[in-house]
Amino acid sequence: MTADTSVSASDDFDVPATKSFVRYEIANLRTSMVAGFSSLREELFAQLGSSREEMKAGDEALRLEIRAVESTLRLEMSHFVATLREEMKAGDEALRLEIRDLRLEMGSMQRSLLKWFVASQAATITVIATLVASLRA
Repeated sequence: MTADTSVSASDDFDVPATKSFVRYEIANLRTSMVAGFSSLREELFAQLGSSREEMKAGDEALRLEIRAVESTLRLEMSHFVATLREEMKAGDEALRLEIRDLRLEMGSMQRSLLKWFVASQAATITVIATLVASLRA
């Protein structure tokens, strides 16, 4: 069984194209390409617009996050500064008490030293008086 695959004369595919047919096909192709490029351009602009909106939303979210982190850091820093001030105040009070105790101790040592000095001077005077008395005798 064989099928006849010969081309009939009524088949337009094998007939040479006329100039007007080629122009018609080129015009159709140009029209479809322009429409395709137009729809691609519109799609691209739509995607650009949505990308811009996403970027704006992302930027705003990032700004809000940065503000939240910044306020948290400020709060932590103010708490740290307040704690540090309290510690310094307590440390200042402790230093004042320690300096007062040192001054009291130094005053006590000065009095003891003065008593010792007076006692040693009295002993020296007694020894000298005894020596002078023994020399007269």
